[in-house]
Amino acid sequence: MSALVQGRVVRSGGDTPVAEAALTLIDRSGSQLARARTGTDGRFTVDVPSAGGYVLVAAAPSCRPEAATIAVGDGPTHVDIELSPTALLSGTVRTTPTGPGIADVTITITDSTGSVVANRATAADGTFAFAGVPAGDYTLVAASPSIPPTAQQIRVPASGNLTHDLVLTSTTGLRAVVRTGDGTPVGGATVTVVDDAGSLVAVGTTDENGEHTFSGVAHGTYTVITDGVAPVTDSIHVVGGVHCRHDVRLGQEQHS
Repeated sequence: MSALVQGRVVRSGGDTPVAEAALTLIDRSGSQLARARTGTDGRFTVDVPSAGGYVLVAAAPSCRPEAATIAVGDGPTHVDIELSPTALLSGTVRTTPTGPGIADVTITITDSTGSVVANRATAADGTFAFAGVPAGDYTLVAASPSIPPTAQQIRVPASGNLTHDLVLTSTTGLRAVVRTGDGTPVGGATVTVVDDAGSLVAVGTTDENGEHTFSGVAHGTYTVITDGVAPVTDSIHVVGGVHCRHDVRLGQEQHS
């Protein structure tokens, strides 16, 4: 003898009905037994083959699906299901705010406990998208083998779309080579790197070969000051992701 399961599908935290939600009735082995959809008022009726134990699955666009275990008797069984809204999180990864996108950057979402919620690589144009993200606070991480990672806090709304772009600061290695006018390496020379704002970026001392390498130098224009018998000041431009070398000749005018 058949029975009925009736009820409503509403959004969690309120009484807003979810229209056109799909209801699927399955048995304990996972076999589908019946299907139905909610009306504009969120109400549904599912025909059940016979009394017994079942699982009722509810799903709707922009909501997290839910499953409920139900015990069906000979008469109608009433079940209400709450669905939590989700959002679409998307964005683009670039090396500058207005630059082209970067492909194959791994985007990872972690929740407030540090657990990984989802991850995927950016497309060829640097874009990424995650559908069905529940509302809440998350950490969005972008990582690439050739560029230092970045992490930002985001808050995903209960529903709708959230666009959040990420900028990865591309860095490189800067190798300073200091020699005298006749080409003799100068060991023990102090090399100082200063950015456009006049802030100190790094200081190093050349080895016996007259060389010192600075790692993690971001894309931009810098002033390099080399102490010697007569200090030398140069202006250089560093391109992120490209290893740079800068030669200094003490006692000679430098050209950039």
